[in-house]
Order: sequence, then C-alpha cells, then structure tokens
Amino acid sequence: GSQQSVKVKDGLPTTHGQIVVEFNSNNSGLDGAISQTFTTTPGTSYSVAFDIGTKAYNTSQQKLRATVVGNNVTLVNQVFTINGIGNGDVVYAGKTFNFTANSTTTTLNFAAARSRCIPGGAMTSPFLPATSSI
Repeated sequence: GSQQSVKVKDGLPTTHGQIVVEFNSNNSGLDGAISQTFTTTPGTSYSVAFDIGTKAYNTSQQKLRATVVGNNVTLVNQVFTINGIGNGDVVYAGKTFNFTANSTTTTLNFAAARSRCIPGGAMTSPFLPATSSI
C-alpha cells in the first residue's frame, strides 16, 4: 500500500491505547495496507484478535481485508465489515480469526477492501487500534 493511504492517528476514541491506524483517510487511494512478518511454529494454531472501527457521517459499509501468508501459501483471506452510524461518532467491532502456521515465518496483512470511494469527502475509512494483537 502507499504511505499516503495509511495514517497513524491519535485523538480519536480507541478500544485500547491512544492511537489508531487509518486506511484511505478521507477517500484517498484504494491501496492502503500494513503488514508484519513474525516468527511462528509450523503446526501451531494462532488466533488474531483486533477491532475494526469507522468514523462516518453516513452508514456506508467499510471493509478491511486480513490475509495471512506462510511459505508462499495463503492461510487466511477474509474480509471484515463495519457500518458507520451516520452521526460522525466512532464505532468499533471486535473481530477474530484463527490460522495454523505452516512455516517458521508468517506474514499478516491488513488492507482496505473498498470497491469505490464515498462522495463528499466524509471520513469513512476503516481503521484499527494500534494495539491489536496476535
């Protein structure tokens, strides 16, 4: 993803901590993504827990895609959704998924999964609290 499409922000309410990662802020490009590679043990099951949030002045659905890749094999490719409540307040929903590692290193990726921009420039981007954990 492009750096212009992902922002680390403070000043918004969060579920944990004080910082969020915002994808495609104010309808910027459609390629906002973050990823991290970490050590895993083949055959071991892992659970990823995170919160997805949105601050929107409409009720449009926001989508965040999570992928997990190990040994060049996609282990998870799942889209999570949340809707704004229309008044500009921040809302969150807790999400989880599981995977079984197939290699000694695994890459977790979160990316905005929007098919179109919302007109009017309202902030409708999905975001994650920066303290989401594996």
